[in-house]
Amino acid sequence: MDALTLFADSVYQQIFEFVAAITAIGLVVMALIQSFKDMFPLRRLFHRRFVHAWMTHKARDHGARAGMTPHADSAYEDLIQLATTGDEHALFDLPIEQLCGQAAAAAAQSLDYPSRHEHLLRCLAASADPADVDLVITAEQQERSEVETAAGKTRMALVDARTRVMHQVQRSIDALQIAGGYRWKWYMQLLAFSLSYVLTVTAVLFANSSDSFGRRLLMAVPLGLVGGFVAPVARDLVATWTKRA
Repeated sequence: MDALTLFADSVYQQIFEFVAAITAIGLVVMALIQSFKDMFPLRRLFHRRFVHAWMTHKARDHGARAGMTPHADSAYEDLIQLATTGDEHALFDLPIEQLCGQAAAAAAQSLDYPSRHEHLLRCLAASADPADVDLVITAEQQERSEVETAAGKTRMALVDARTRVMHQVQRSIDALQIAGGYRWKWYMQLLAFSLSYVLTVTAVLFANSSDSFGRRLLMAVPLGLVGGFVAPVARDLVATWTKRA
């Protein structure tokens, strides 16, 4: 019985020390990542590249559906101009939720003046019916007298087309927020795993232990993998607890 109690106490002590070590590594990793994000424009660079690639993809989608491909670079620059009056750093430094909020405001302006922001509107409405997009853009170019004397059926068709285009634009921006948020979180998790693995392996290799260096080297790889998986979880738990406190 005493041997069993001693064994249980030993296992408990080792598990407690391991969990404490992994939690400490999670805190260090969290501090390092936050320092990197504060010192270097990581999020800005990510958002700039991601949004530009997303806009290029949307331009190709619209070209495949409509037969004419909008200029992705013009749409990208127009988005920045409408969202933050051309301040690219201010836009892409924002969290993805706020960035997409600014993009939604820019999309509303492009719908109000579609002929002035044709490339942006066609990219944002890449999933909409090309006939609806063309109708929304060309209707603004008509003379006011022609619009006022148009038949009620034509006006209704324009209103319906504009509503459908608006819904597709909103869904497109929602997709941008979901995809961008997921990709950013995945990159941060990958960075946290890599840092945790390096720190865990380093700690095992240079620990003040009676084991030989070869034995510690054999232990470093599996423990580094465990630390790499567990430490990001500990980092997220600590971050969540800090926000609630």
